Amino acid sequence: MAIKVFVDATQVKLKLTELPPKALDAAEGAANELEQELLSRAQSLASGAVLQVRSGKYLAGIKGDVKRSTETVKGRVYSRDARADLFEYGGRTGPHEIEASGAQALMLQVRGGVIFRKSVHHPGGDYGRTSVGADSRGKYSVILTAMDAMRAEIFTKMYRAVDDAVGID
Repeated sequence: MAIKVFVDATQVKLKLTELPPKALDAAEGAANELEQELLSRAQSLASGAVLQVRSGKYLAGIKGDVKRSTETVKGRVYSRDARADLFEYGGRTGPHEIEASGAQALMLQVRGGVIFRKSVHHPGGDYGRTSVGADSRGKYSVILTAMDAMRAEIFTKMYRAVDDAVGID
């Protein structure tokens, strides 16, 4: 009998080899609970604790799921939003145009006054990292921050679920 638990910043995998189906059932149940809790934490961070909600698109794009195969249970929380990597890991945006959408013009405060433009040229910018190297992450990281807060709980709950199902010592 072997149990492998991998906990990293992007997904949690529990590989069950030569264990009865009830162990997979228990692991899947625990993974579903943990996925919902992690999703809730990430959404909370993205709705004011770390990021300000503007359009709501990034917040709505944070999703989670649990998948099960014959010997694996995988749980993940992720975002397919185009800005997800920038928020999670930091980085640089290139020069680009910002155009008015949903209005006829953009309102800009410049040198104490207000001007209106149909579009503006953004020169690009750095969205800094909080550290350097393999552990670098963006200062707006929400999913990785939520994952870090739950890492020990995820390992413990997944292990206990299988242990309770099959009585591993």
